[in-house]
Amino acid sequence: RQTSSSPPGDHVLLTLWYDAPVALQSSQVRSVPSTRGAPGTQCCTSPEPGAHGSVQLRSSVSAFTAHTAAVKALAWCPWRANLLASGGGTADKSICFWDTRTGACLERVDAHSQVTALLWSPRGHELLSAHGYSHNSMTLWRYPSMTKVATLTGHTSRILAAAQRPNGQEVVTAGADETLRFWKVWNDDAAAARAAPRESVFSSPLSSVR
Repeated sequence: RQTSSSPPGDHVLLTLWYDAPVALQSSQVRSVPSTRGAPGTQCCTSPEPGAHGSVQLRSSVSAFTAHTAAVKALAWCPWRANLLASGGGTADKSICFWDTRTGACLERVDAHSQVTALLWSPRGHELLSAHGYSHNSMTLWRYPSMTKVATLTGHTSRILAAAQRPNGQEVVTAGADETLRFWKVWNDDAAAARAAPRESVFSSPLSSVR
């Protein structure tokens, strides 16, 4: 399964697709435009070289419509099957949680700022959201209550991207302020005291969350 966001101005902002390999003659392979991501829409992708006409038939399963503007972030929950989180842009400023089996929006939370990235804790029930305009910060949420655990500040302009280290504890963010910042967000001991900020190899202050 794959997820995709829709073009600006489209009310269907998130579509879940199912890919299935189908053998077709080369004369049958053509691109079929998606009808604004509507459920049941199908399209074919061209075969790779040497694939002998084997293509992927893509059929939309669900269209999720709770967001009111562009979807900027997506994150699958690592410890709960079929739970998908999505974040909206400047005109939306919300985080939505979806049951991908039913297409139901389980909850919509106002983040009060553009959402640019979402990262789940691999161990505990927490979600980290990165933000652009107007907060330029990150928020650590406890799921499913969505109570704020911490607000992480440091960037002086919007956060453009965030990535999680394979150990699941540290996060790096890239900002429009032309800095990379490294954060120790999760410890094995969730109650551990927050460490002091570290110095960056890029000569910018780096923050340690907890």
